Amino acid sequence: MCAAALTWAPRSAASGYHMESLSINEGLSQNYAGTILRDSRGYLWIGTKFGLNRYDHFSHVKTYFASKEGGALPSDNIRHVFETPGGEIWVLCENGTAVYQPLTDTFREIRYEHDKPLNLWSAYTDGRLVVLGGRGQLYKLDCATRKLSRLNTTGGSGSYYTQIHPLDSNNALLVTRWDGIWNYNRQTGEITRYPGIDCREVTSAPSTPWAGYGSLSTTKASDATTGPAGCWRKSTAPIPTWNVT
Repeated sequence: MCAAALTWAPRSAASGYHMESLSINEGLSQNYAGTILRDSRGYLWIGTKFGLNRYDHFSHVKTYFASKEGGALPSDNIRHVFETPGGEIWVLCENGTAVYQPLTDTFREIRYEHDKPLNLWSAYTDGRLVVLGGRGQLYKLDCATRKLSRLNTTGGSGSYYTQIHPLDSNNALLVTRWDGIWNYNRQTGEITRYPGIDCREVTSAPSTPWAGYGSLSTTKASDATTGPAGCWRKSTAPIPTWNVT
C-alpha cells in the first residue's frame, strides 16, 4: 500500500527531483493507494479501498465511486488499474471489472460466463496482449478483437493471483497473498509451486527493484539476484515477450 500518491517534477540535475504529496486535502477519496497508473494521455489513476481517483497533474482530482446507477464502478474497493496496448483503462474491483468510457466519462462492466461479474486481481501486458489473474484462473485478452478467454491450465492455487511477473518467454511467477508463489509454464499450461519458496504469506512482490516475502529468509528466483533477507531482485534484462497461446 502507498501512504499517498506522489507526483514529481525535476528541479535541477544537482538536487534531483522535487516531490509533492497528493492527499485527501487535494481531493483524494482516501490517503492510502493500492494501485497507481499513469496512462498514455498523462492522467494519473489512483485506486483506493474507497473509490477511484483521476488526477490531471495540475489541480483537479475526479473521483469515481460504485453506484446502482448505470455507468458506475462495480465496487469502491479498487484492486488494480491498468491500460491495454489499445489504450483502454481497465479497473479491477472487489466485486467486478469495468472499462473506462472516455466519451461519456462512465464505466462499462465486464460480464463473463452466464453474464456473471468478472472478479480479477492482477494483469500483465508486454505491449501486445494482456494476461489477467483471477481466483485460481488465468485469462487472456486479445486486444485486437477484445475477446476475453480462459487459459487452459492445470494445477495451481485456489486463491487469487494478485500479481503476475514474467521470468522469460515461457515462465511467469504468480503471486498470491496467502498461498505462496507459483510458476506458470505457458507451453504446458502447468502451474506448480515455485521451487525453493516455502513461504505462504506474501506481503508484497513489486516488479522492481525488490520483493519482500513475509518472514521468508533469503531465496533466489530464476533470472534473479539474491538480495537482503526476505527479498529477491529481478535481473535488469529487458522485459520478455510472453507469447501466450
